[in-house]
Amino acid sequence: MVCKEGLPFNLVESPSFRAFVEELDPKYKLPTRKALSTTLIPERHEIIQTKIREDMSKGKAKAVTTDMWTSSNNDSYMGVTCHWVDEDYQLRNTCLAIKHAPGSHTADLISTELSEIMTDWGIERPVHLVTDSGANVKRAMSLMEGVEWRPCFAHTLQLVVNGGLGSREVTELPKVLAKARAIVGHFRRSPLATVQLEKAQTQLSLPQHRLKQDCPTRWNSQVRHIIEHNEIFYQKFIS
Repeated sequence: MVCKEGLPFNLVESPSFRAFVEELDPKYKLPTRKALSTTLIPERHEIIQTKIREDMSKGKAKAVTTDMWTSSNNDSYMGVTCHWVDEDYQLRNTCLAIKHAPGSHTADLISTELSEIMTDWGIERPVHLVTDSGANVKRAMSLMEGVEWRPCFAHTLQLVVNGGLGSREVTELPKVLAKARAIVGHFRRSPLATVQLEKAQTQLSLPQHRLKQDCPTRWNSQVRHIIEHNEIFYQKFIS
């Protein structure tokens, strides 16, 4: 339950939770926080990792995808996913790691962290590895032996889209996006405006949604940014 729901370890120390469990079964003794973190979680990790290793071993060829990003709390992470085709010719994939990656995302750091994760999961080389086309990532791939690098097609296509959306010579969308960002920014900064927006959505019988700011590195972000808020913008600011 703790693993699947992502619950904090101190749940087992909560008086309310302990009382709840005792009500269910007075004979059951909850593990301590230390036992949970040092014994039960590592044991569960070992069981799951062994099962995934067995499933991965049935695939004749594997590919790995990886990306790095920064959370809203300004913490950096590396995500690594393995893909393979099983005995029934079904495409399988599993996330191998979401690893905290503090510091500068240099080529040395990326190649070292990625190599450790692949070694930990027994991924043999040669292997195809797909990433974005960042200069630091491309350099990291060149430092790794037995890796055949492929640029992410979706990321490459998004760069083309960004270039088109940002060209004032081709389209008027940059102006539309700028206005949309300004409107969303206003509501994100003003609690009073947010309340007024919620009231307007209720009056217009619209679903209660919070406005989302677009992100150039997120696939289709700009398109959704315009479409999802178009009805609200139209009803509130044009009609």
